[in-house]
Amino acid sequence: MNFILFRHAEKSSEMIADCSLSTAGLNQARNLVHLIQTKKLPPPTHLFCSPRKRTRETLSFVAEQTRLEITSTPLLDLRTDNESTKDFRLRVQEFLVGFQLDIPDSPKNPPTVYVCTHQDWAEEFISIVESSTDLSQPKYASWPSGQYMYFTKSDLWHLMDFNRI
Repeated sequence: MNFILFRHAEKSSEMIADCSLSTAGLNQARNLVHLIQTKKLPPPTHLFCSPRKRTRETLSFVAEQTRLEITSTPLLDLRTDNESTKDFRLRVQEFLVGFQLDIPDSPKNPPTVYVCTHQDWAEEFISIVESSTDLSQPKYASWPSGQYMYFTKSDLWHLMDFNRI
């Protein structure tokens, strides 16, 4: 299985909780299609995002190009003010276990899952995932807009790329 975790592209400067992408963010989202076309990233078989506009917009050009539906789930949303650290961690784990149970993996034709979420979710993910790479290194702590981690998953999560769209 291939798993690519994205932090949403650059958001606009609107002072609202559920803002859209900025012009630069829309360009980042378009560039994601280019990364697939140039084979720097494998094409997705599944698209997931948080309920926020900016995560959906980040994957929208890929969805249009591949004709895939984007599945929005609150499991990928930002940590809420009344959510404990333990509850947030359990929510991240629930998503990770759930999608792996729901999507059959085949060595001959592995699925490629794109997940677009937020910085806090990405940080929690790298703190709990069992990876062949030491993800506690400082270089993995920074998640600017458009950052992604590309993994292949067998027994462990193997980091293939850490880059920006």
